[in-house]
This record gives sequence, structure tokens and C-alpha cells, in this order.
Amino acid sequence: MNLCALSSSLVAGVLLCSVSSGAVMSWNTVDHFEASIDYGELEKNQEAYHYAMAAIGDDGQIGFVDTVDLYDVDSDSRMLVKRFDSDGNIGGTVLYEETQAWLHTKLQWMNGNLYFGSKSGSLAEDRANLYYEWNDGGVSEIYRNEPGASDAVDKGVTGIYQMGMGTVRQVGAHQGYDDAFVYRSAETGEDRVIASTSTTSSEDRLGLQVMLRPNPEGMTEIYKPSADGGLVMGLRTDEGSKIVKFNGEGFETLVTGEDVVNAVDGSVSASMDGYALPYPLATNSRGDLAFIAMSSVSDTDYMACIDLLVKRDGELVHAGRLLSYKDSWANKEGLSEFRFQDEMVISENGRVGLIGYVPDSWPSRDFELIVWEGDELIVAADADETYVGTNGREFVYHGSRYENHMPQYEEGIELFTDAVGNMVFNSSVEADGGVGHGVLLYDTEGVLSLLVKEGDLFDVGGGDMREIKTIDEHSFWLNSDGMLAIGLVFMDHSSGVFTMQIPEPSGLMLLGVGGVLGLMRRRVG
Repeated sequence: MNLCALSSSLVAGVLLCSVSSGAVMSWNTVDHFEASIDYGELEKNQEAYHYAMAAIGDDGQIGFVDTVDLYDVDSDSRMLVKRFDSDGNIGGTVLYEETQAWLHTKLQWMNGNLYFGSKSGSLAEDRANLYYEWNDGGVSEIYRNEPGASDAVDKGVTGIYQMGMGTVRQVGAHQGYDDAFVYRSAETGEDRVIASTSTTSSEDRLGLQVMLRPNPEGMTEIYKPSADGGLVMGLRTDEGSKIVKFNGEGFETLVTGEDVVNAVDGSVSASMDGYALPYPLATNSRGDLAFIAMSSVSDTDYMACIDLLVKRDGELVHAGRLLSYKDSWANKEGLSEFRFQDEMVISENGRVGLIGYVPDSWPSRDFELIVWEGDELIVAADADETYVGTNGREFVYHGSRYENHMPQYEEGIELFTDAVGNMVFNSSVEADGGVGHGVLLYDTEGVLSLLVKEGDLFDVGGGDMREIKTIDEHSFWLNSDGMLAIGLVFMDHSSGVFTMQIPEPSGLMLLGVGGVLGLMRRRVG
């Protein structure tokens, strides 16, 4: 047990606990191990970053990666991968030397298999990008791309999207096709171009007007897997902007621009794919869909509007307006932009959460969590506001990761939801006299809580307290049952993976404090 009364863990001298139905909401240690490499010397002498990544499947299996990200170094790179069963028992360990995690791919579970990527080779610009599947039979390499090779099958790979039937790669070129999506079947291992700017739409593939690429520094997940094994994508095709589902054979159209025009009053045309970068979208196992659309409107005072739409049980609903461009692209009215952020989720009961940034928030980029529950849009995490969570911990939500605006690092926030709509995400926060990156919970009762942050003392087991050094968007995962897994790096360069069960909020209580304080919420509009 960690950060709970049973282990006497302290955060800035304050004992914090939450209780649900008689059980303590606390961190449980799955694995903790000491550093096998002197990371401190590496970080001191060259540009190096130590990451710990965790992912938990809906069946409770856990994947963990410990890696050092080195630049222009021929040795000492290392990537350690572990998997654990639903009871926390070790299921296997794989160590890759002179290799680091490919942070552009997502450590994730799909159909009981663990998927992860790596970079292997000497120099950063020449390193091969590899992608692996770890199933019951062991680890296998299912994709390799060497950027510098003259015979490379793909040129300029910018994303790999895992789906139940296989993978879809987003590449600059593939065997004569420019700006292409390439499907590789899990059953046959064969590649097939399914969309490209070099072709027109047919039964075999989609023609694209343009391909919008994800931010090169972020984890690639702008397209989402569907419950039936397909992949949901917002694309600008030669037949117009569409949201489609690729099912392994062809594409099914889910939403068209005409559908958005019919749902949004005053809209005369609409696109759902994005403009500078792709727009976010979200799916759930029921087949529901949430997405962002930009509309040209009949009101001549406005150039365009950005709206949230939700398709649930087959009905398309205009959930709310997020931003309007009045008179010019520089004259913005409203809440949020999405040019550099793609995080969006929809729970099984239809609660939608999305991360966008506050327009013209300079010099930093202020991100906010926006939630829709079927009637109105709520700003659930408002930049620079002070909150007190269900655990009694007071903190300031900074809503930005970096002090200065750096577009190449904008994709720095990850957002998850469980089936009932509890949402977990990361952000910069200030608490207990220190600023650091933390993991936050926005529960179904509308309370924002800080669960853990960089600089906290953390019980790794048996009262052994370690100071947390690193938490970021790669660190954690929340599954549909509300089980949160997190990978942490500590100041002594040890690392580990830990879990917490997110309880039903109605059962939460605060130990040693007279009451529970709710967060400040701001209604949109």
C-alpha cells in the first residue's frame, strides 16, 4: 500500500487517504527495482531522459517500459519491458541494449497482446523504428523502418495505429504512393495501401485531398480503434471531409460534412479532419462517437466556428460551441482551440472529455479539461485556478507543461476515462510549495483531485520512501474498470509500476478532515 494511512505515507507532512465502501483508495506496488545503469552520469554529461511507461488492459494485465532516451550516444541506451498478469505476477521480462523506447508509439494492450515501439541504432537521425507484439508465445517484431536505407519500404513514417485486425501506418510514401495509409493484416502480415493523395476513391482505397500529420513529438492516437476491431479516422477525402471506419476490408462512412450541416444551426459547410493538424475524436465500445468540426456559417459576422458533436445510438447531437472566429482568424471568441492537442474521450455512458488550449495563452500554452454530460459544456480544469480534491490536497492547476510556447512539444497531455466517466489526465500543477507534473482525477461528481506529482515522497513498499522525479504523458493508463496504472522514475534513478483503483466517488471520504471541498467549475457560454 502507498500514500495511505496503513503505510504512513506523507505528502508535505499531511496524511492523505480516500475511502470507498470501507476500502482505502491507495497506491499498490506492482514492481520496483533499483537502477542498473548510472543514469545520473548519463544525464549530467549529455542530453538524456529517463522514462517509465505503464499501460493496463481491460483484463487487468499490465505492461511496463523503463527506458533512457539518449541522443548521439552509441552505447548505454537501454529499454526494459515487463508484463504482469491481472494479479500482479510477473509474466516476462525483455531487455533491449542500445535501444530506447519509440515514444511516438503507444504502449498499449489489444486483444490480450502488448504492443510497443523502439528506436535502435547509433545516432538519433539514423535509428531504425521498430514495433513489437508480445503475445502468449513471446515477443515478435512486426514492423521495422530504417529511415536512412535506400530500400526502405516506407518513407517518413509518422504514425502507427493499432487496431484489432492489424495496424495502419501513416507514411510520406509507400511503393509509389505519396502521403499514404498502409494497412498490415495481423493474419497475413501483408501490406495494402488503403488511402493516399496519389489516387482517387474506389472500392479498394480512398483518395485524399491532403494528409494531416500528427505532431511529430507526441504519441500517435489521433485515430481510434473501434470495438469491432476497426479504426475510426477523420479524413479529407476527394469526396469531402468524412469520419470513416476502416474494417480491414474497406471503409464505412460514419459522418459526412452534410450530416454536420444538418446538426449545427447556421452551418453551411463543415470539415471534421482538421486544419493545421488533425482534430480529435473519441469512440467507446458501444460505437458512440465524439468529434470536433469546423463550420462555415451563414452569419456574415463570423468566418467560422468550432463545435463539439456527439453521435450516440445513431443520433448526431450538436453538444456545444467551443470557438468562433469573428471578422478574422485572429479575432477569437470562446473557449478552446485544437491546433496542437488531440486528446478526447467518451465513456460508456456518454460523458465526453476533451483537452484544448486557451486561445492566445502566451507565452505558455494553457490547457483546460472540458467536459460534456449531455446538457452543457463545463470547464472542469481551469488554468491557474486553485482546487481542493476529495483527498483534501490543495493545488493550483497550471494547465501548461512548459513555461514558454514550444509547438514541437505541444502534445504533452494524455486523457483517459473509465466506463462510468471518471477521467484521469496529466498536467503541470503547484502543490505543497513546489511545481511539477502530476496526474489528476476528475470524477463523476465533478471534483478535480491531484493524485500524485513530481516531488512527492512515495512509498514504494514497506515504508521505503522515494522522491518522484518524472511523470509525463507516457507514464500512466486508466482502464474501463477504473484501475489506474502508473510508471514512476525516482530521484535515485530507481523506477517502478504502481496501481490504484478509482472508486465510486459517492463512497469517498477524507480521513482527518471535517469535510470534502468540491472544485470550482466554469460553465461554457
